[in-house]
Amino acid sequence: MEHGCAASYDGRSQVSLGVGRPHTPEMDREAFRALARRAVPLFDRVEAAGLSALTGPERVLFSVWDATGQIENGGFDQFFFNSSGDYAGEAPGAFRAIGASGKAAVVERALALFPDSAPPSDRDERIALLDELTERAGEDVFEALDTAFYAISENVDSLLAAYVAAHAAEIARARDDAPDV
Repeated sequence: MEHGCAASYDGRSQVSLGVGRPHTPEMDREAFRALARRAVPLFDRVEAAGLSALTGPERVLFSVWDATGQIENGGFDQFFFNSSGDYAGEAPGAFRAIGASGKAAVVERALALFPDSAPPSDRDERIALLDELTERAGEDVFEALDTAFYAISENVDSLLAAYVAAHAAEIARARDDAPDV
């Protein structure tokens, strides 16, 4: 099976960093960029020390930013195929934390396709399971879930911005040299 994959940007997915991801009409470009500047540095910290290096609110920001960017760009197949799948189990709780319970429910339905509703954190194991899943259920196994996720009217960017504002003291400030997205 050929899986979706975003182009690389400094070793990370452009989508997960927010590069090329449009801001929503309800959020102006500068507000979206400010949110991206808070999210992007978290990827380096997770890469260096794992998710445990983040505070609870940083984990929420990281998980929602990563999941949304991946799913909106290439659907659940891309979300699970890329490194974002390493932490896929965090996404439902993170979506609920910002008030996006509809998105959380769809992510849980996608997770339920894996044994024990938990995709392996090891990428090679996860890809092997994705291949088995598509052999059993067909290439479009995630299509209905993608459609359901996109159809939910929860404005994740606005909800996430409100969450970040409410937890600003617990989320590291953006670096001055963080990429402008």
